[in-house]
Amino acid sequence: MLSVFVVVLSLSLTSFVFAANPNGAKTVTSVSNTTAATDSAGSHAAYSGNISEVTLTADLSSGAWAGYYGNVTGIIELADSSNNVLYNWTKTDAVSGEVFASINSSITWATIGCFNLSADNALELADLQAWFNIGADDGDRINLTFDDTTHSSFTIASQTFNANQCNSTDLYGPGGAATFQEVLLLDASNRTVYASIIDDDTAGFDSALYDFEMIVPEDGHSGDASATVYYFYVDISA
Repeated sequence: MLSVFVVVLSLSLTSFVFAANPNGAKTVTSVSNTTAATDSAGSHAAYSGNISEVTLTADLSSGAWAGYYGNVTGIIELADSSNNVLYNWTKTDAVSGEVFASINSSITWATIGCFNLSADNALELADLQAWFNIGADDGDRINLTFDDTTHSSFTIASQTFNANQCNSTDLYGPGGAATFQEVLLLDASNRTVYASIIDDDTAGFDSALYDFEMIVPEDGHSGDASATVYYFYVDISA
C-alpha cells in the first residue's frame, strides 16, 4: 500500500515551446520513497469495578492515494526530431507552470478541461472511484478530496483556466498550511489528469523547499501491493 507523500521526484524537461502542449518529463528521478510510520499502541490501566470513558486517536494511512513532491529543472533548446541540439539556454529564473500526472501515456491537450465532479461527464465520478476501488462513502474518496474550487488561474498550451474554475485540493506546507494547489482535469477521450500548479521554491509539508506537491489515486486496499504507473508531463513558461 502506498500512502501520501511516498516519493520525491526531480523532473527534468528539455525543449520549451511557448503555447505548445505540455511535454513529457524527460527524466523522473526518485530521490526517496517512504510511508507513514505506524503508531505504537497506547495503554490504560483497568481496575476491577471501574468504568472509564476514554478518547482514542488514531492516524490511518490512506489506502487510496500516493503522493509526489519535488522540484522542476530544465533548459530551453532548439533541436531537431532526433534530439540533436542546435543551441540551448539554461533556465535560471523562477519556474512557473504545471506538473501533470496521468495513468495515460498520451493526452489530447487541445480538449483538456475541468473534471466536474458534480456534472454528468462521459466519465462519471463513480467510474473513476471504482477504478481505484474507492467506495462512495470512504473518508478519502475523490469527491471529498477534490472538494474545493480555490486555485490560481493557469494556462495549458493556449487554453486559459480562470481562477477557481476546476475542482481542486490543497497540499500542505509547514504546520498543515494550505500551500500547493492541485486541480482535477479530463480530456475528451476520458483521460483523467492531475495537475499541480508550480510554486517555485516554496516551503513544503516538511519545511524543505519544493516546486510542487501532488497526490494521485492508487489502490492499496485489502493488502493490494501492486503499483499504478503514472506518466508525468511538464508545462512551464520560457
